[in-house]
Amino acid sequence: MFLKKTAQPEPLQVGLKLLKWIGLHSTTSRKRIWRYYFVVGWLLGNIVLPRALLGSGNEGFDSLVRSLAEMVFFSDVCIAVGIFATRLRYFERMVQILGEIFERYETKECVEEIRGFNRRMDSFAKVYIAYIVMLVILFNIPPIIWNLYMAIFVSAEYRSSYVLLVEVQYFYLDIRRNIVHYLIYYVLCSTATVCSAYQSCIKGTIFLTALQYGAKLFELLHLRIDRLGKVKAGERRRDELRRIIELHKMTLKYTELLEETITFIMINQILNCMAIWCMFTVYLSMNYGPNALNVVVLFVVFIVEMVVYCVSGTRLSENCAALDDVACPAIYHQTTCPTVVVDVVETDASLISTSRLMNGFKFHSVLLSGDVWALHLLAAAAAAQLALFNSTPFIIAFVHRTMIDRHKINQSPRHDRGAAAGGAPWISTRPSPG
Repeated sequence: MFLKKTAQPEPLQVGLKLLKWIGLHSTTSRKRIWRYYFVVGWLLGNIVLPRALLGSGNEGFDSLVRSLAEMVFFSDVCIAVGIFATRLRYFERMVQILGEIFERYETKECVEEIRGFNRRMDSFAKVYIAYIVMLVILFNIPPIIWNLYMAIFVSAEYRSSYVLLVEVQYFYLDIRRNIVHYLIYYVLCSTATVCSAYQSCIKGTIFLTALQYGAKLFELLHLRIDRLGKVKAGERRRDELRRIIELHKMTLKYTELLEETITFIMINQILNCMAIWCMFTVYLSMNYGPNALNVVVLFVVFIVEMVVYCVSGTRLSENCAALDDVACPAIYHQTTCPTVVVDVVETDASLISTSRLMNGFKFHSVLLSGDVWALHLLAAAAAAQLALFNSTPFIIAFVHRTMIDRHKINQSPRHDRGAAAGGAPWISTRPSPG
């Protein structure tokens, strides 16, 4: 159903289908919401709650670390989608604005670019789902094969404990020695991991693609500004300028709604990634063999997910910064009457200054909120990631650039002149050329 090929996919098409199936979309019957409650309840009831109430069922520091890490991992998925469920009105408005923006790009070049990007994002979402399905198979199949082999071909006195999907005392069943008890546990817990995987697919097909669509919107604006010089001077160019500014405002609105949708999800992701990566690293340094396989799978899931978040957020930040660098000079020099710019943007005097403040993106909710604690939180998360996964040093550079950009914004003479004049801080006060 979700992997079916589509000739002309719509934005976020795969993710919206996932949401509709569990009733988390306004266009579907609210009666389907029971599916969402079932998915969350089954996961919590079979993995998280037994661990929280009964412990890991095994002695040793490594067993404790693994069980805690797995509990945090599976809880993180439920928390992320749960937060998203409370932000649906922002998300649905964001999707609506995205469609309205795409409808305003009418040139053949832009239309083809949008269609091609929709196809790439559709393929990305389907590949991500296939990747999660592959990991679910790798997580569930090897343990049952190994345990059935031991139960059939290895005598009881030489048989070691069965390999568990997750380290937990599953109520009052002897899942480490009794094969019947283990099979009951396996059926219930394997379906719980499928529930977790479904929510992971929602995270990938909604949050990750929404970030990439935000980056694409700034690329399209860049193309539109580049074409401004080819438009005939006079009224046609002024009309084109008005359309560009309106598109810019809508793009900023999209990113604002994106921030409202995923800010707290990202904070939750950062905190949990630090805890989980530390605990998984400790466990893997102490254990080898069949029991480590499932831990490695969860470790890979979190690494890939976090890296893609970082790459997508960085790309959005860079595209926003690149647009800001070309927007002001292009609009000023290619417009015969700069006062037109002032007239058009009087309703939103902070248009480009807002774009500057977005230069780092609200992906980590740092710049627009201006909260010092959020900046420290991001720096701590980046430091932990750098220590545990050396291929993500760009996050440190992101934090450093963010701090520099804030300093430049506050110290900018252009900003000061605009503020002193009581007008838009980005509008140049130079006389019109010629």
